[in-house]
Amino acid sequence: MALIDDIIARAKSGRKRIVLPESLEDRTITAADKALADSLAEIILIGSKEEIMAKAESLGLKHIDKATIIDPATSPKTQEYINLLYELRKAKGMTPEQAETLVKTNPLYFGCLIIKSGDA
Repeated sequence: MALIDDIIARAKSGRKRIVLPESLEDRTITAADKALADSLAEIILIGSKEEIMAKAESLGLKHIDKATIIDPATSPKTQEYINLLYELRKAKGMTPEQAETLVKTNPLYFGCLIIKSGDA
């Protein structure tokens, strides 16, 4: 068995949940589509479902609909993540308002908080 075949077999047997916050970048969404097509991982994309699906369609991707898409603007977990970020960073001077801005506008923070909270 070739090395790449071994890596793929191990990935399929121990499927992980992967958070991809930069979901509108061509390379990221294309890699997500490939991983979904090959059942290598459960994929979580951060952003607007409409924008992500439009990007996937423009690139001719066929498997993005298998991903979980979480929009920070509408997620029921957004406030939980805001509170978590504030608690983690308040000793460094972060305000609740700053935490809210970062969680709602920066998908990198939102993605990290999904992981930190144990949701992925």
